[in-house]
Amino acid sequence: MAGAGGGVLAPRRGSSPGRGAPAAGAVSRRPGALDAPCAGSYGPVPGAVYAGHRFIDVFVHGWDLARATGQPYAPHEAAVLACLGFATSFEPPPEAGRGPFGPPVAVPDSAPALDRLAGATGRDPGWMP
Repeated sequence: MAGAGGGVLAPRRGSSPGRGAPAAGAVSRRPGALDAPCAGSYGPVPGAVYAGHRFIDVFVHGWDLARATGQPYAPHEAAVLACLGFATSFEPPPEAGRGPFGPPVAVPDSAPALDRLAGATGRDPGWMP
């Protein structure tokens, strides 16, 4: 993978892209996993909240990457709606805009779900590079 300055970024020694997903899936299927505290970079939260944050990350940063590179992005509508439901289930933190998600951008209720998700996480659905 090309990095800034034309260098090559290699995976960390001993890691493999995609190897962590099966392990994470196995842990999340354990009884009580979604109720158990999970240590996130922002402090401990219930496993269900942590899983929701990872869910949002996949969809929203997928949108970011696709939009920035001019690629099509059409995730499954039901999954986008589930992600949108989670994204709109809490108030944006006071520091919104200083990290990966900004303050919400107004998007009409009649807009496609992916546009509403983009707006809920601080993105302008009409933005193009």
